[in-house]
Amino acid sequence: MNFIKIFITMVTSAMIVLANDASFIGDGATVYTTKESRVRMAKENIIITYDDSGKNRLRWKADCTFEFENLSTEKISFTMGFPNWKGFGDGIDHADYVISNFTTHINDKPVTPALKDISKKNQIGPWIPKGRKAKSLATFDGAYVWPVDIEPKGRLVVKNTFSFGGFSSNGPFDVLEHMPPTYPKIKKKFPFWRARSVGKNDIDFSDALVGAVAYITTTGQTWSGPIGEATISFDIPEKLQKTPHFLIPLPQGYHLQKNKITWHFKNYLPKEEIVLYFLSHVVIPEDVQKEPTLGFQYADQAQAWVHFASKSRIDPEVIDQLVTITQNPDAKKILNKAKDKLASTKIQTP
Repeated sequence: MNFIKIFITMVTSAMIVLANDASFIGDGATVYTTKESRVRMAKENIIITYDDSGKNRLRWKADCTFEFENLSTEKISFTMGFPNWKGFGDGIDHADYVISNFTTHINDKPVTPALKDISKKNQIGPWIPKGRKAKSLATFDGAYVWPVDIEPKGRLVVKNTFSFGGFSSNGPFDVLEHMPPTYPKIKKKFPFWRARSVGKNDIDFSDALVGAVAYITTTGQTWSGPIGEATISFDIPEKLQKTPHFLIPLPQGYHLQKNKITWHFKNYLPKEEIVLYFLSHVVIPEDVQKEPTLGFQYADQAQAWVHFASKSRIDPEVIDQLVTITQNPDAKKILNKAKDKLASTKIQTP
């Protein structure tokens, strides 16, 4: 029995990332990131939704609310900004910035931001490898910037909304190795399909195409001290709600519900980004007589997924869906046995 094989050629992307607000310095057309030790990010709430009917480069929508605190006894005036990147890949205009429809409100009042290029040589932050030039995907090409004034010991609320495309590849998941150094590593044991070799009549999940959406948290280090509280949630596209084991959310310690996934942190010092990887298209054996289930084909696969999920909280409804699409009786038993324990995992998310 032959399989359809898909090989990696060119990444197609409207960019994988979005980010925290950061502090910038500069005049004219160029700005650069800097450290603003007088201002603390007290709280951030990020809600990322998905629109199946939207254009590829605009399917993800972000609603970001940040609360900042002036730690000093003097009025502070500085430039705040939101990083942006240029597109890359097949069919993408490399001159285009990937974040679109960007809006800014300060204390509920609209502000018109300016999109400026960024001087890479002056960028700071852990997203640049120590002792190396900034070449990672998380390096900024530009930023939407706007002026900010904060009264002594005062607070202000900044709200940003925008659209972006996420990441998709026409190559299999197991060759995805070009992520920036501050992205969580996909350890060999994380994907369930690596638990055992598959047979000729099985779905080869390692050949599935990969998609991703990420939130750059390390830009939050441009502010003073830890972020007081951070909540970051992603919509799960309807198609993936039917196959929740296709998701590889990192870092672990999230709360997975049927239609969304949430990370929650307190006194947060971000050292790595938040990424939702997923299988975007699974290759079915070419000559198979009966279309196979997309659930776990072996007990080993179910056990590997449960082990990966054990450091996070998984709602029972998610497990029930996996049981429904899994035909292997031993795999079903493993899932049912783990359901209550996964639903009560203690994590940072309330």
